[in-house]
Amino acid sequence: MQEKLCLLEQLGIDGIELESALSGSIKENEKHVGEALSTSKVKLSTILAGYQGDLLSKHREKRQRALERIGQYMSVCAELGGIGVVTVPSPRRSRGLFTFQLLGNKETKKRLAIEQYAVLGKYAKDLNVYIIIEPLDHSLTDFVNTCEEAVEICGMTGSDMVKICPDFFHMSIEEPNISEKIKEFSDYITHLHIGDNDTKSRFAVMPGKGDLNFKDIFEALKATNYSGYLSLDCKIPNEKELQSSIQLLKGLIQQNG
Repeated sequence: MQEKLCLLEQLGIDGIELESALSGSIKENEKHVGEALSTSKVKLSTILAGYQGDLLSKHREKRQRALERIGQYMSVCAELGGIGVVTVPSPRRSRGLFTFQLLGNKETKKRLAIEQYAVLGKYAKDLNVYIIIEPLDHSLTDFVNTCEEAVEICGMTGSDMVKICPDFFHMSIEEPNISEKIKEFSDYITHLHIGDNDTKSRFAVMPGKGDLNFKDIFEALKATNYSGYLSLDCKIPNEKELQSSIQLLKGLIQQNG
C-alpha cells in the first residue's frame, strides 16, 4: 500500500479509490490503510464496495446482509476521510459471449432499490458520506444501465446523500453523448469513473487510447463546475501508459480551469 501511494504521489495523483474485499476483517484493513494514508499526500476518495448479500434479493436476510456490509464500508470511509461508497445495486455478472437476463421484474427491483438506498441514505447523512450508485452497461447487469435510471432511484429515496458515479466506458455503450448527460445530471454526480473505449476491448482502456472525445467531456465538466474526483477505472498496462494518460488529463484540466 505504501509503495502504491508513493508512486501515486510521484505521478501527481491526488486520491485513491479502494476496492473492498468481499470477505476478511474490515477493521484490520481499515487500520492498515489508515496507517499508510496518514503519511501520504494522497487522500482516500471513495471505496468501491463489493458486498455480500444482495440489495435486491427477494430474501430479506440477503438484503439485510448487503445493507450491513455496505454500512460497514461507509463507516470506514467516514473514518478515513473519504467522500463516499460506490455501489452497484445488483450483483454484477461476468462479461461473456452471451448475455443472460437476471431473474426478477424490473419494477420490483426498482421498488427494492429505492427502499434499500433510502435506508443507506439515512446512514450516509449520519456519517456525512455519500452512498453512490454506479450504472453499468447491459452486458454486466439488466438493472440500472444509465444515469437516468440511477437518478430516478436517487430522487425517490428522499435523501440528498444518494448520488451517482457515471463511468465513461459504460456510458459510451449505453448513452454515447457523455457530455450532454454530464450536463443533464450534474446535480447528482459526485464522483466519476474515467476510462476510454476503443470499441475492440471488452474493458475500458487508458484515456487517450480509445475513441472518446475527452476535450468535449472536460468542457462539460467545466460548464457544470464539477469539482470531485476523476477516478481511473481501466486496464493499466504499464507505468509509461499511466503517465501518458495522466499528462493528457492534467492538460485538459488546466485548459478548462
